[in-house]
Amino acid sequence: MLARHLLSTGPYSTTVQTRVVQAQYWKDPKQLDVYRTKSIFLADINNEGDLKKPLYRQNLEALDLMVLVMFTNDTVVVPVVSQWFGFFTPGQAVTMQRMEDTDVYTEDWIGLKALDKAGKLKLVAHEGEHLRYTPDWFTSVIGPILKGDYSSVPDDRHRAQITDQSATVGILLD
Repeated sequence: MLARHLLSTGPYSTTVQTRVVQAQYWKDPKQLDVYRTKSIFLADINNEGDLKKPLYRQNLEALDLMVLVMFTNDTVVVPVVSQWFGFFTPGQAVTMQRMEDTDVYTEDWIGLKALDKAGKLKLVAHEGEHLRYTPDWFTSVIGPILKGDYSSVPDDRHRAQITDQSATVGILLD
């Protein structure tokens, strides 16, 4: 596959960043300085560059509710915990950090911490592959949110535990 080849040869080159959308989501934990300066999308939208954009934080903090759904058996998004803004501990690709331990959260670059402290950030775990859910799950979990009913939104962060296993993340649910 051409996209995989281009990603393996230089995901932060201008050519790859502008032509392969997957490269725009690539965050190499062993090349964070290169990622922060060369990523044209993810580093920017997460306010990870040297120049912070206050509007990004203001816009996120203006939300009534932010729901992050983690598909626990995902093989597309790696590491899985990045669906909840967690990531590898900087400089390596084995040990994981929870969202609450990342710089994006602790320094509140995009407003995640403010949302969380205000009770407006919910982390939902769904057992399944990338974006694989049943209509019943969508109706029961997401449906009320779309109707403005936030009272029934689960917050699964207390049910999930990050484990290090050969550079993968396992989510252990009750």
